[in-house]
Amino acid sequence: MQNLVVVCADVGSVAKGNFGWWSNREESGTRPLTLAHHVATMLNSGFPVALGLECPLFVPLVEDECMLTSARPGERTRAWSAGAGCGALATGIVQTAWLPQRFDAEQLGGHLRFCLGPRLSNLVLGCYCGRRS
Repeated sequence: MQNLVVVCADVGSVAKGNFGWWSNREESGTRPLTLAHHVATMLNSGFPVALGLECPLFVPLVEDECMLTSARPGERTRAWSAGAGCGALATGIVQTAWLPQRFDAEQLGGHLRFCLGPRLSNLVLGCYCGRRS
């Protein structure tokens, strides 16, 4: 897809200036509102959008109950439930849930198709947004 717009966001506290996003259309910002507007503008212009969010959006479920709060595979000894992991998870969930509301405000709600990849990594949620035909 040569016209694919790629948008990546690093979640964090907006009030403290710890949120940022970038697009391969030479745009970037530090507010979720400008991210939502950029995605909506691209979709309204007919471009498909791939949106990546840098944050954990799931918790691992393992067989061993003693390991429920342990490190995820590939993350060495740092538990996902440690302070930074919990904070990023909570921030990511609320900011990710907020974005579709803004898409609705941009009058896109009935025209979006979200496709999650078959496998989600520990850090990135892959989301493809495109206009329904």
